[in-house]
Amino acid sequence: MKHISKLALDDYDLIIFDWDGTLLNSAAMYPAWDRLYVRRFYGVDKPESYFRQLAAQLKQVNTHSPEERAYFRFLDVEFGDGTTDMQTIWRHVYSVATEIQGQIEYKSAAPQTLFAIRKKYPDAKLCLATNSEMRDLLFYSSTNSKTASLLNPIKFFDSVVALDHITKPKPHPETFTAVIDQYKIEPSRVLIFEDSFKGVRAAKSTGATVISVQDEMSDPDRIAIDKLADFSITDWNEVLRMLK
Repeated sequence: MKHISKLALDDYDLIIFDWDGTLLNSAAMYPAWDRLYVRRFYGVDKPESYFRQLAAQLKQVNTHSPEERAYFRFLDVEFGDGTTDMQTIWRHVYSVATEIQGQIEYKSAAPQTLFAIRKKYPDAKLCLATNSEMRDLLFYSSTNSKTASLLNPIKFFDSVVALDHITKPKPHPETFTAVIDQYKIEPSRVLIFEDSFKGVRAAKSTGATVISVQDEMSDPDRIAIDKLADFSITDWNEVLRMLK
């Protein structure tokens, strides 16, 4: 894997960013979200450490993925009667979402880096490709969020591909190929920032250059991620320094 200092951003016409865990510092808040959901709808209060450990075993933070469904089904069996339909479960999960999402912030220097890339490379397309749903991105673009005041994702990016727009989420490459096909850019001219192993797998399978962004949710897969990615950064300040 090459050092980030070897990266030449002007080699790329399309730069794609994942959202959760890549630009958004969301990992630490998901156990709090799960704790609030279980307390509110099952009347059981468990420490956040319980949900952190359980998530490591059963899920990754991409709503409606098989791991996510298995995770919330487990909670319904564990704390309820195990018969709640998934539509109702999702409705309950999202009914408490804003209480948690309103506290989530960008990773350090992420907005400043995006603005710096836009300024230095005005002809490059900057796009968002995520397994998050559009309702999440709309919230993070609203006045109820801490994120929109720094950088409004819906307004900033040239295009957005969310879970609603695809049929096969990561690790399938469709999330990324939808953007690449939209602009008809050769994969060799595409750069993708990702944090998770399945996101890096999806990105690499497109033929693009991939930079892994360190995130605590992906730490169990760190060795595999570093073997697969072309570059790796621990935080966005590394890229920001390159641009100055």
